[in-house]
Amino acid sequence: MSSYHKIKHLIVLVILTESLACCTEEFEKNAPGNPVPVVYCLLNPSDTINYVRLTKSFIGTESASILARDPSQLYFKNAEVYLEIISESGWPIKYAPFTKIVGPAKEFGIFIESPNQLFSLNASMENYLSEGYTIRLIVNIPEIQAYCSANQIYHSAPQIILPRPSFQTKMNLYNGEPQQIKWEDKFGAATYQLSIQLNYTEVKDQDSITKSIQVSYNYQSKITKTDQNASTLVHILDGDSFLKNLAIKISKDLNVNYRIFNSFDIILISASESFKTYTESINLTADRTGLPISNMAGGTGLFSLTSKSVQSGYLLDKPSMDSLSSGRFTIQLKFIKW
Repeated sequence: MSSYHKIKHLIVLVILTESLACCTEEFEKNAPGNPVPVVYCLLNPSDTINYVRLTKSFIGTESASILARDPSQLYFKNAEVYLEIISESGWPIKYAPFTKIVGPAKEFGIFIESPNQLFSLNASMENYLSEGYTIRLIVNIPEIQAYCSANQIYHSAPQIILPRPSFQTKMNLYNGEPQQIKWEDKFGAATYQLSIQLNYTEVKDQDSITKSIQVSYNYQSKITKTDQNASTLVHILDGDSFLKNLAIKISKDLNVNYRIFNSFDIILISASESFKTYTESINLTADRTGLPISNMAGGTGLFSLTSKSVQSGYLLDKPSMDSLSSGRFTIQLKFIKW
């Protein structure tokens, strides 16, 4: 899964403040100065495509809403972005440069939609990594003689333990023991997003299309030290809550003849402590002046490692299938039983 969809929802606007030389001297308001590099990257070493968003702070006589729609105010003309992988003993293992590209236009907002300048790395780094290796993101900007970087320590991805993946495994929403979803809680993963993805076919007249919808839950790691043994986290799947969420996420469409349930996937995404700290600081500074906590030395922003584990092909048992097709929460969605 590309990190681009996460990146496009998080853009940092940095406003530089000026200092006064002395109170008796006049000063020029909005005086120009070197912009600050603003970097955002969620890197999954296993992905074959990863992105870095690099923008810059700006200041001027016009309003921020005008400046934010001027590409020359947002992007550096010349910049180099690359990764370095370093062993635990300090030996260089891999050098990987990013390529500057123009991504799809962003959704309408304060910042200009297009050009959407990104830096892309189209190769997996997984084969170059071992537990404890350092991954360093480096940004070099010759035009302002700026250099910024951040380090992350690689740890293998937490794995889903239960339920075991099989097309014969039928998930239970109501009857018997509550359905548990269990996964490893490992050092290096500070926060988790657990998603249950419903895969289905939607039929309209003679046309059919395969679709997917996700219901997600967030969890925090209990492992905070390297010497702690790996533990487990458990989500109890509540049938009523899950079906209510599906009813909200799947739009009622009068043109749909019926829908066919295909399977469930369980998706576990984890992110490092840097991501957790950064997002928590955004919440703290949202209603007051200040910037989110940055781990980019020489600039501002975020570099964090992520991982993704997927188990596919789960089915529903018969009572759960009955609830999906005929239950009070989802009957209007027109799922057929078998």
